Amino acid sequence: ILSHNDADYPTDPIYCGLMFIVPSFSTCILKDLKISKANELNSDEGLSLSIAKPTGNPERSYRVEKSTTTWGETAVWAYQFINITGHEKLLSKYKTLEEEKRELQRKIKGNRIVFAGVSTEIIMLLEKAKAVAGRPISILIEGETGTGKEVLAKYIHEAATDKNETPFIKLDCTTLPPNLIESELFGHEKGAFTGADRQRIGRLEQADGGTLFIDEISNLTLESQAKLLDFLQSFEITRIGGHKRIKVNVRVIAASNKSLYEMVKQKSFREDLFYRINTVRLHIPPLRERRSDIPILAELFLKEAAEAIKKNVLAFHPLAVRRLTSYRWPGNARELRSVIFEGAINASCETIMASDLTIGHHTRKTNLHDKKRRRVDKETIRKTVDECNGNISHAAVKLGIGRMTVYRKLNK
Repeated sequence: ILSHNDADYPTDPIYCGLMFIVPSFSTCILKDLKISKANELNSDEGLSLSIAKPTGNPERSYRVEKSTTTWGETAVWAYQFINITGHEKLLSKYKTLEEEKRELQRKIKGNRIVFAGVSTEIIMLLEKAKAVAGRPISILIEGETGTGKEVLAKYIHEAATDKNETPFIKLDCTTLPPNLIESELFGHEKGAFTGADRQRIGRLEQADGGTLFIDEISNLTLESQAKLLDFLQSFEITRIGGHKRIKVNVRVIAASNKSLYEMVKQKSFREDLFYRINTVRLHIPPLRERRSDIPILAELFLKEAAEAIKKNVLAFHPLAVRRLTSYRWPGNARELRSVIFEGAINASCETIMASDLTIGHHTRKTNLHDKKRRRVDKETIRKTVDECNGNISHAAVKLGIGRMTVYRKLNK
């Protein structure tokens, strides 16, 4: 059922639960399967399995048999076996999980960072997110950069409504200067300040009836925090330069890659606002703490890349998967996506080889050369597009800039 030569596998052990279903023969569950280095085990060590076999009796009678096998060089062992007493119930649960997985994939389709996984942490996180989705309460999402906080926020928003007709509005506090954030949040009247030549509806009003996602809320000034707190207490706003109080029905989901609790202790974030938005806290663990999710995400990103660059790249070589799972991914899913896209471009056949993957410098290169990337000149873009046979998406990935940026600069 499982064969994995683990001689060069990462030292961090992987824990997962595996379910093997062969209805015509037998059913066996191995709970808490642990994979580690081969030299930690005796290659002749036997593995005992409890197998529940259907007897063919219409009243679902099963007989439990013991079986012992030798894994040889494969460093896999299992503990705590579960005997099956309801084959149909197990299949029903399996089908339900498959349906939930397909539903999640439909909902995340089109997002730049795919939020999915099979790890216990992600399954529990999604269950908690689904449980609070339909409740009108504020939510705080914490996690490192690139873990998919916005995608989780969209998942919560979409899970709260069947038709998904309500607005989802985002405010990114890292892209706006402090003096403009309040105008973006609450809006302003015409003539409220220099340059305000017309009335502007703020993000809170735009999100009326739906969700406002405040990304990197830790960047708000203390003054802006006070005004946001006032809104969360009354759910009324006053546009800058105006006097009328406007009632707004909106759910606020805030996200931060910093610990707001630590910021409260340092007096850089208001304690009362922290408790107001921290009604429910969801923490997204980094990829290095859920390595079993890496192959799942890699496959989803590969499908996305193949569509974007219009190239028939279908799978990963086992050594490529090993490289992916052994890296710590400081940039998390965002960095993984970048590596997979480049690997798909480099691949010379339908399979991405280990040599096609450039791993370990994407985050550093992004940090050090971000301005250089943004300032790439028109001639370089034109040359890269020619090299990619006119494929704009392919060229954008290769240059490390957005597709719309390529179009815009080519049309200047």
